[in-house]
Amino acid sequence: MDIDILLWLQDLRLAAGPAVEHAFVLLSSLSINALFLLVPFGIYWCFDKAKGFLAIASFAMANASNQLVKNTATVYRPWIRDARIQPAAEALGEATGYSFPSGHTVTATTTIGALGWAWRKRVWPLVLTVLYVLLVAFSRNFLGCHTPQDVLVALVESCLVIWFTSRLITWVDAAEGRDLIVLVAGLVLVVAFLVYVTVKPYPIDYVDGKLLVDPAKMTVDCFKAGGCAAGFLVGWFMERRLVGFSTEGIGAKQRVLRFVVGAVVVLLFHLVIGKAFSAFLGEFAAPLLRYGLTFFCAVFLAPLAFSLVEKRAFSK
Repeated sequence: MDIDILLWLQDLRLAAGPAVEHAFVLLSSLSINALFLLVPFGIYWCFDKAKGFLAIASFAMANASNQLVKNTATVYRPWIRDARIQPAAEALGEATGYSFPSGHTVTATTTIGALGWAWRKRVWPLVLTVLYVLLVAFSRNFLGCHTPQDVLVALVESCLVIWFTSRLITWVDAAEGRDLIVLVAGLVLVVAFLVYVTVKPYPIDYVDGKLLVDPAKMTVDCFKAGGCAAGFLVGWFMERRLVGFSTEGIGAKQRVLRFVVGAVVVLLFHLVIGKAFSAFLGEFAAPLLRYGLTFFCAVFLAPLAFSLVEKRAFSK
């Protein structure tokens, strides 16, 4: 039935024309662009620390858990399962690796969707964020990149992660020292996750002499996710213990300053310093360190930097 649904959507896509297809490709691509994370980062730094933190934490946790499921289930893409599926050519560059669950859907749900959940007492943020998440999920089917169960499971998985993360945050804040427990347990889980995806067997299938999915590339994606989770955990712990910044009572100039300083720090480490590691580190160590530093900078180093700048700029 899943293939029949995709074939029906494929007919709609072809009838709608290239302009509509291109619009859905752009919408879908936005959700996994690295710059997209500046939205929850900016909320965390400048507007509401707790709500932005929920989105960042949910993404870091769900990204790793989703890669764990992907590399365990090892489900091939729809067009591999059925040659009648013709995915949008423009979307193929991002439709690599295994299909189940949808990474685009997980990213959209745990970043923007988590913000909607955090602001759920206000109608319009919840409506807009839910609409965006559903459109991204639908786009993955419309473009022929995922089956309906790929996106449905991704939605359920992401919602569970958001709920669990919010409960875990409440639990940590209820007693002193619980942040250390979460840090140690989280890092142990990250190590276990990376060991598992490295040593587990993967299917090796060829079509016309071409490997359908390269296990090494899928393992690299896991090391990226593991880096995000580890960098987030260490940065979160250090920010709690050493910085403890607040978003309450700050003005527009302070918000602008924070965003500029934070964005410069994160982009510097992600695009320049972190990327340089690939020149002398291995294919697994380089993404682990690069993405780990990116989230460490976003959660700890950027707040430390703009807190120091604020002491000079706003001190009497």
